[in-house]
Amino acid sequence: MKNSVSIIGYSGHGYVCLDIINKLNIDVNGYYDLKKNLHNPYGLNYLGLENNAEKGEQLFVSVGDNLTRKNITLKLSESKKNLDISLIHPNSSISKFSKISNQVLICSNVVINTLATIKTGCIINSSSVIEHECFIDEFSHIAPSATLCGNVKIGKLCLIGANSVILPNLMIGDNTIIGAGTVVTKNIPPNSIVYGKYQKIISK
Repeated sequence: MKNSVSIIGYSGHGYVCLDIINKLNIDVNGYYDLKKNLHNPYGLNYLGLENNAEKGEQLFVSVGDNLTRKNITLKLSESKKNLDISLIHPNSSISKFSKISNQVLICSNVVINTLATIKTGCIINSSSVIEHECFIDEFSHIAPSATLCGNVKIGKLCLIGANSVILPNLMIGDNTIIGAGTVVTKNIPPNSIVYGKYQKIISK
């Protein structure tokens, strides 16, 4: 089972995961989902619901939505399923002094610098930069080409939008959305939506 994996969720985000799996030369057993997907570009076997996974079968939760990914991961963890895998694109640059937990997806051309920490279930999307000593908490998504400058702290279940920039030493509270292209210059409280040139903040 060590060199094979089954994915949970088979749509756009799952396709990205599968591309990385293929580049890592890991065999794919098939996919678990709520129903059989009529669009099957990778020709995978439908395995039913994730509860059917065998003991020891290596699983990766390939669901883009943060909260859904969290709920599935926690349910599988409680059932003692094998989640001991992360997917790291071979074209990424990862410091050996960084810490990456299980169920993390790191896409192509990502840079993760020294002493950064990426917790369970995060997505670090294409060409994003995670600078030194950054901390990204569980089930957050750093979107394509976003940049976290040094020592930034990102809470749980956050979405840091494409091409956004978080300046050094700032904290982004749990469950926050940073809009695409936003430059963040101050700490952001939990449950916020932040967007635009003047970092307009609204509560969820």
